[in-house]
Amino acid sequence: MSDDKEYAIELEKVSKEYPPHGKAGAVSALRDVTVHLRAGTSIAIRGDSGSGKTTLLNLLGGMDSASQGRVVVGGWDLGHLSEPDLCEYRATKVGFVFQTFNLLPELTALENVELPMEAVRTGRSERTARATRLLESVGMGERTRHRPGRLSGGEQQRVAIARALANDPDVILADEPTGNLDQRSRNVVLRLLQTVREKYGTTIVIVTHDPSVAASCEKEYRIKKGNLRWVADHAPVVTSSADDDEEDDDEPSPDDGDRSDR
Repeated sequence: MSDDKEYAIELEKVSKEYPPHGKAGAVSALRDVTVHLRAGTSIAIRGDSGSGKTTLLNLLGGMDSASQGRVVVGGWDLGHLSEPDLCEYRATKVGFVFQTFNLLPELTALENVELPMEAVRTGRSERTARATRLLESVGMGERTRHRPGRLSGGEQQRVAIARALANDPDVILADEPTGNLDQRSRNVVLRLLQTVREKYGTTIVIVTHDPSVAASCEKEYRIKKGNLRWVADHAPVVTSSADDDEEDDDEPSPDDGDRSDR
């Protein structure tokens, strides 16, 4: 583990190459990527399909390994972790938000949020209490007993964000989190992610192809053919409309739980 607490994410000359498969030759998904991202920052990584952005997210999530270079997240040097340590890292240090929500359809919203806490053996009463607080914090306090099939896309994504926060992660990795949402739900989810960062100091990494989503983050990077470069710093603004104001009455604001600001 690294002792540098200033940076949430450190990539040092990271490359990822996939070996030849069938008639296809080797693929260089990432090429010599070096970047240091400060803790508590919201970062957007824009790129077209096949540009390498999902590969980069998989490396940060500990779901794949670099061919060359160092990947350090939250002080954990992922290239030197054993498989049990990688499991612990994925369970406790990073939270994941996906375009397709990935909620288990047979479980209620509450049970979906509790699930990551079961993996780290959190006691039943504690995980139920925390899951309830998290759902309330994302404006889903009245939907705790609803299964995903009874929730809108925006509501499902709110539950997914609560689930991502279940084990108090340092970093949230969001893969096209607004890709399946309408404009109003998109704005609510982006405001919620901003609030999570401001309240908890969580580092937010959003992979997207949408320039307006990228503009909602403090820093924007562009990835093309495996090459990552800085594009711009933003003063994050999430647009709203008169229609959004109807949801603002119960706009999510994370609970005052036991996490201290960093």
